[in-house]
Amino acid sequence: MALVDTGAAVSIMSAAFKARLGRKVTFLLEKAITFCGVGGNSLCPIGVCTAAVLLSDQVFVTEFTVLPRSTHDIILGIDFLRMCGATVDCRNGEVIISDAVPHGLIENSGTESGALRVYEDTVIPAFCAVRVPVASSHINDNKTSFDALVEPFHLSCIKKNTLVPHSIVSVSEGRSDLWTTNYSNEPVLLPGGLKLASFKEYSPTTVAVLSDVRRDEQVTACSDSSKVLPMVDKALTADKRRMLVDVLLKYLQVFDFSQSDHTPSIPPFRIRHRINTQTAQPIRQKPYRVSPSERKIIDNQVREMLQKGIIQESSSPWAAPVILVKKKDGTWRFCVDYRRLNSITKKDVYPLPRIDDALDCLHSASYFSSIDLRSGYWQIPMHPADKEKTAFITPDGLYEFNVMPFGLCNAPATFERFMDTILRGLKWNVCMCYLDDIVIFGRTFREHNERVDIVLECIRNAGLVLNSKKCHFGERQTLVLGHLVNKDGIRPDPSKTAAVKACKPPRSTKELRSFLGLCSYFRRFIPAFADVAFPLTSLLRQGTSFEWTHDCETSFNQLKFLLTSQPILRHFDPSAPTEVHTDASGIGIGAVLVQRHSGKEHVIAYASRTLSKPERNYTVTEQECLALVFAVQRFRSYLYGRPFQVVTDHHSLCWLVSLRDPSGRLARWALRLQEYDFTVSYKSGRKHADADCLSRMPLTTTLCDADNFDHLIASVTPVFPDKTTFENEQRKDVSLEPLFAEARASTMAGRFCVREGLLYKRTFSATGSRFLLVVPHTLRS
Repeated sequence: MALVDTGAAVSIMSAAFKARLGRKVTFLLEKAITFCGVGGNSLCPIGVCTAAVLLSDQVFVTEFTVLPRSTHDIILGIDFLRMCGATVDCRNGEVIISDAVPHGLIENSGTESGALRVYEDTVIPAFCAVRVPVASSHINDNKTSFDALVEPFHLSCIKKNTLVPHSIVSVSEGRSDLWTTNYSNEPVLLPGGLKLASFKEYSPTTVAVLSDVRRDEQVTACSDSSKVLPMVDKALTADKRRMLVDVLLKYLQVFDFSQSDHTPSIPPFRIRHRINTQTAQPIRQKPYRVSPSERKIIDNQVREMLQKGIIQESSSPWAAPVILVKKKDGTWRFCVDYRRLNSITKKDVYPLPRIDDALDCLHSASYFSSIDLRSGYWQIPMHPADKEKTAFITPDGLYEFNVMPFGLCNAPATFERFMDTILRGLKWNVCMCYLDDIVIFGRTFREHNERVDIVLECIRNAGLVLNSKKCHFGERQTLVLGHLVNKDGIRPDPSKTAAVKACKPPRSTKELRSFLGLCSYFRRFIPAFADVAFPLTSLLRQGTSFEWTHDCETSFNQLKFLLTSQPILRHFDPSAPTEVHTDASGIGIGAVLVQRHSGKEHVIAYASRTLSKPERNYTVTEQECLALVFAVQRFRSYLYGRPFQVVTDHHSLCWLVSLRDPSGRLARWALRLQEYDFTVSYKSGRKHADADCLSRMPLTTTLCDADNFDHLIASVTPVFPDKTTFENEQRKDVSLEPLFAEARASTMAGRFCVREGLLYKRTFSATGSRFLLVVPHTLRS
């Protein structure tokens, strides 16, 4: 039995029924084509076949899409009903065929139909319609030009995700143009020779109906649904997915489906970013030296930003240099070094939300949706008076930003103020907003959908554009600020303690000593620590062989459990002093996020990973710096926008943040650290057992951190003595006078040398720096 379905865009035939008919199937050899079912599920067709349908004593030849399984043998879709000019009588449950010549059928005028084929290779951009040149071998001997009625060739349209409307075109000497629409989200190539449509010459009396508005609307609706479906959680039922899709379809314009350059227009009423440098004189830096190939890359990126309106040419007295940072995929990231500008900028103390407040509002919620702004900072314009302060210099010119650039220290405050303005009255009640993290929540699915509707309306009213690839709707659990949230409650992200939980039993006395060093570091929080650790500490006694027993295994597992539970692993307290302890060894890097309560240290999270083979060839300083970058990225949700202290056992790390003209990986790391407000302090290795253990017993997987420069935002303030102070302390240290004398008298191969007034010791170790700074006694720990 056949089903008449006005909601089906194409007519369907089941594979089983096709086999009984013995029809030949034209297989779809192009990439897989999928259709959207009534429940939102994907339907993958086998191919297309042609069959004759007898209806009201009339025979209609139509194309059917063949599916592996179908609820009915035949489903007559809206394409067939329009072709035969059918009228659906809902009251009487009848399908009426008009006596008039139906749409898509042409009276026999005595002329033979011809095919219109693509004349030359043509590319149609995503979601665009273009005039495609076509040609036909069918030429009327009596006319060089004539009008023709076009009938789309549905097989080509389905395979290429295109739409050719029924239309009248003028054919001149066998050539014409056809409007062709690409309704997919990627460009489509129509190769020369592809049959796009068929046509017949006609007179005005041979056409009954030409309007096809409904068909276009049907295809558009199906295309729009396919855009938003990937953002909806697949775990939802078909009915719930359809309900959520209906909400999202109302706000298609807020997503970046049609934003080819992802640079939306900015309404004139939007908040503008200010840079308050008070009475400071303009800072004008010289451009960093670059190679010819890097110069070409800078020029291309500047030209692209000029075309998008992100920047403009400048005559500013300010100038900051540009650094190119190579990403993992081999492409280059254009970055501006605003560190000196940030150092003289008056800080904006607009409050960032407390993490515990943000998480508290999510209690008892069962459904979550997270949305992400497309290039959020670039959606906030610069104040006209402060554009000149964003000026950057390249080898070929001076430019300034029209929008808020990455790397400015007050950008987080401006962004948070902006989001609070557009979501006023909704924050904490309808949604949670922490900088660019917006989470919509609801106790029931209906409440959740209503809140999604409200928030997206605010986003649309503000003229913002969302990143469709990073928006997720209708999820039952979500990761927010380092915590996993679902209807059962809020718990820490399991990855926080994975570094300790995944520790394997020590295989040597050295590894055991390192693990016990971590445990001893927090032993004051472990009840009866000596008793619990006794089987392990016994192995460290002189003359005892290393033999791993069942008691050792029990002690090891119990200590791991105690290290990852209360009171050792505390919740983050935004009001408490925060420290990040980092360390690197020859095999891995480790980090511990620590806060102080009543003078005592409490762990918030652990992190570690092994070094990759190339990373093991880094110098000691580079490995220590890598550990710092890894730590602040892993703990970003806790550290971003708040001051904190980095504790290291490597002196050279204290100088990293004040490097001038950095290059290579140091440039990438220094720029990544711009977004954090921290100080660096030194602690000897013997007092640094927590991070040291994690670096020597890291997770076995190597997790390479991604080059994500979406937020390069804040200032860095080292507490290491400045160069003048250090030089004075060296000169006052009596014990260093013989070394200064040796440096002045020695040749290029001497042990000591003086560079820019500072005393260094030469070293030719392959794993260390070539010059080691000599630390005076007054500055030693």
